[in-house]
Amino acid sequence: MGLPYIGETLRLYTENPNSFFATRQNKYGEIFKTHILGCPCVMISSPEAARVVLVSKAHMFKPTYPTSKERMIGPEALFFHQGPYHSTLSGC
Repeated sequence: MGLPYIGETLRLYTENPNSFFATRQNKYGEIFKTHILGCPCVMISSPEAARVVLVSKAHMFKPTYPTSKERMIGPEALFFHQGPYHSTLSGC
């Protein structure tokens, strides 16, 4: 998962994103974990894997953003909220 705190952030931003994902997909499979922008992340590298996660395993995952991004934008930003509270804020 890379260096402490930095993780694989530098590799993600300096490598071609396609080769970054392809290398890890070949090594770990279509769903793998890494450390980006100070946060552990689950990366999904195919539509089929995304379908498995988002449809049948959705209860196991919570979409989040890195803490650094939340501090920069503010915790009250619309896209940091989910569920009924998000619907109330967005007017859905």
